[in-house]
Amino acid sequence: MTLERYRRILDDWDDFWEANHTPELVTFRAQAGLIPPHQLTSRLQSVGFRLEPVHGVESYYRVLSGPGSVAQTLEHWLGFLHVQQAVMGLPSLALAPTPGDRVLDLCAAPGGKTTHLSELMSEEGPLIAVDPKEKRIRGLLGNLYRLGCMNVIVIAGDGRRLPLGPLFDRVLVDAPCSGEGNYRRQEARFPERTSRFIAYVTRLQEALLRRAIELTRPGGTIVYSTCTYAPEENEAILDRVLQDSPVTMDDISLQI
Repeated sequence: MTLERYRRILDDWDDFWEANHTPELVTFRAQAGLIPPHQLTSRLQSVGFRLEPVHGVESYYRVLSGPGSVAQTLEHWLGFLHVQQAVMGLPSLALAPTPGDRVLDLCAAPGGKTTHLSELMSEEGPLIAVDPKEKRIRGLLGNLYRLGCMNVIVIAGDGRRLPLGPLFDRVLVDAPCSGEGNYRRQEARFPERTSRFIAYVTRLQEALLRRAIELTRPGGTIVYSTCTYAPEENEAILDRVLQDSPVTMDDISLQI
């Protein structure tokens, strides 16, 4: 599998190709609930890091250069920042939780989006974080403790089988996927995508989204996201679900 499969369906093919072959800079999110972003950036710049804000993605910064890894700094250990691709902040911003909302993160580990949601909620209101794998939950808990997220309840379980009952105002389904969005970090190579894997992962994605619908109150909001380009894991999933589910799809206005 190569990027060429997308040439015939993209009207900005040249930009798409260039973006996928441009080295990816490290980005991080300032944990604004613990430190004002301008104070964090001042601390990092004082020890030699060169930073720039990411346009349209609040509290995210690119590391242009520095004396080492920003993940090895005191500021990271204190929970003042979380290393995360800026694009990974978009699902949380699109979900747009507010203080007091009941929020569900159906595929939470390792916690980048969960901690972002908690911050957007000002840690007010319940945020339920679900993941089925013990090893991944350990990573999730580590990030929650380090970043000081006090309103998160972690559940070890399969999101497809989460019990019905109380409904949520907002649900994030950041579904497991083939991971094509990691193309740049994998030295311009796609992960292996066998027909068996695609059949499995698309069934999983659709089942998670359908469960999310059952767990969302009327008038609530669901964001479905993946880190892959594959239309069979994105548009095709939404097309099937929209045909027979009591939901509509709305435009998202993010100034990026």
